[in-house]
This record gives sequence, C-alpha cells and structure tokens, in this order.
Amino acid sequence: MKKIRFVAALLCLFLVNVMPVSADDAASPPKVVDHANLLRDTEEAELTEKINSMIEKFQIDVVLYTESRKHGADIQNEADLLFDNNGYGIGDTKDGVLFLLSMQEREWAISTHGKAIDMFSDYALNKMGQKAAEKYFSKGHYSNGFNSFLDTLDRTADNHMKSIEQAKDNNAGIAEQGTNEANEANEANEANEADEANGSADIEVSEEKDQPQDSSTTDKVEQNQEEQDQEKEDEEDEKTPVDYIIPALICGLIITLIIMRKMKKKLKAVKSQDDADVYKSKDIGAKIYKNDEFLTSKITKTRLEKHEPKSSGGGTTHTSSNGEKHGGASGKF
Repeated sequence: MKKIRFVAALLCLFLVNVMPVSADDAASPPKVVDHANLLRDTEEAELTEKINSMIEKFQIDVVLYTESRKHGADIQNEADLLFDNNGYGIGDTKDGVLFLLSMQEREWAISTHGKAIDMFSDYALNKMGQKAAEKYFSKGHYSNGFNSFLDTLDRTADNHMKSIEQAKDNNAGIAEQGTNEANEANEANEANEADEANGSADIEVSEEKDQPQDSSTTDKVEQNQEEQDQEKEDEEDEKTPVDYIIPALICGLIITLIIMRKMKKKLKAVKSQDDADVYKSKDIGAKIYKNDEFLTSKITKTRLEKHEPKSSGGGTTHTSSNGEKHGGASGKF
C-alpha cells in the first residue's frame, strides 16, 4: 500500500513539472533577439511593440536578430536557418520575415518565408536593407535603422494588400459589366424582332391597298411622255453651228495657254552673262570650288521599353540547407 502511495506521489510531481514546460514550448519566440548588445531595453520594447502591431495587421511574423559574428559562410543561408530552426512563422505556411545583422563581418540579410515571399520583391528587400545599413547602421544608429526597416516593411506590405483588394474589385466590376452588356444585347435583340414583326405587318397592309390603275389613265401618261420626248428632240434640231464653234474655240484657247506656260518656264534657265568666262572650257588646271550644302535630314526614333523594378509583387526564391523555400536579400555596410 505504501508503495502505491509513493508511486502516485511521484506521478503527481512529474505532472506538475511537465505542465509548465508545455506552456513555455507553446509560447511565441522573441521577436527582437539582440545577441550583439546593440539595443537598450527600452529600444527593444519599442521595436517589439511595433512588430506585434504589424503581425496583427498583416498576419506575418517579423523578427529582428543581431549577432556579434556569423556562424556560417553565407549570411543569407544563416538567416534562413535562424527562421527555420527557431519556430518563427505564422500559420501552416509559416509566413514571416527575419532581418539578421552580423557585426564582425558588417553584413546584413533578410529572409522571407511563406506568403511573405509574394509580398516583398527582391528590389523592395534590397532597398529596405541598404537604406537601414548605409543610412543608420554604418553610423552606429541601430535602433533608428531597425525602425526604418520596419516602417518601410509596413508600407510595402500595406501597398501589397491594397493592390490585391483593388484587383478583386476590378474583377467584380468586369463580371458585372459583362452581365449588363449581355442583358442589353438581349433587350436589343427583342426590340429588333418586334420591329421586324411590325414592318412585315405594314407591308401586308400596303399590298392590300395597292390596286391596278385604270387602262385609260395609263394610256394618257404614255402619250404625255411621248410628247415631251418629241419636244426635246425638236429643240436639239434647232441648234445652229455657232453653238458648237464657241465651245471648241474656248477649249482650244485653254490648251494653248497651258502649252505656252510650260514653254515659258523652260526659258528661265537661260540668263545673260557679263563676260565670256562662263563659256571657257574647263581643264585640269582650273580651280575647283566645293561647297557642302545641307539639303535634308532624317531622324529615326526607336522607343526603348523601360522595365522599372516594382516595390512589390513577389521575388525570386532559393532553398535553404533545411530544404525550405525562402526569398530574401543580403548586403554589407
């Protein structure tokens, strides 16, 4: 009986010790890890508060990590491993961003994972890292540098989310416009069918109203037409030769004026000369004068397409030594 009580007491102690460990394992890892001792406690608290706000807003993990020296040959791979091995990332796809700063080598690296790869392009990540490193880290302003990185990260992520919402609104508008156009086309077809039906009815009514004319009336019309034709023929016969001669003379005069004008233009090339030097034969010893005269110019323009990098829209990926797909950028200062 005593042995049973002893075993039960041991089990209780074991459960009491295990429960706190499980709670610690479930806790989120720190978002600001300053192994290089570059930040004061108050600065770490301010950065952590800003990071928590971004996590709630965009649902991606954000981590700032400093170290005195890097532990591998490649700063980018080390940033990827720190993200993979320390439980960072939100959701099943472990969405997040980690910024690593190594002081001995004066290097920095950014690692993205999950949906954060699509949120930040290579150009945007390079711009964030270079701005923080060159403007702040190189001058020893580490807190300001990390704040600059977080601010730019926030703006870029916000623009990405807005572009997604805009694309959804545009797709919805296109679908609605297509529905409206289809309805308008159906209404137009129905109206055309109604017009055709009314037109056929009008034709039937007009056919019923049309009746053959009286034969006597038809004979009178034909007789009047013959009389008018006879009058026109009589008028043509009454024309005199003068009526034909005058138009012929006018046409001949016009043709003569045109020919004379062309002949006159050819005579303009002949000019009077003051002496006979112009008519001298030119030999090898004669002086030769050359003048360059600008006549015309031709300019051909070809438009060069500019491919400017965008601030967001996804970046290239690589695989870490753990086999995880990451995006990112790195540099020195």
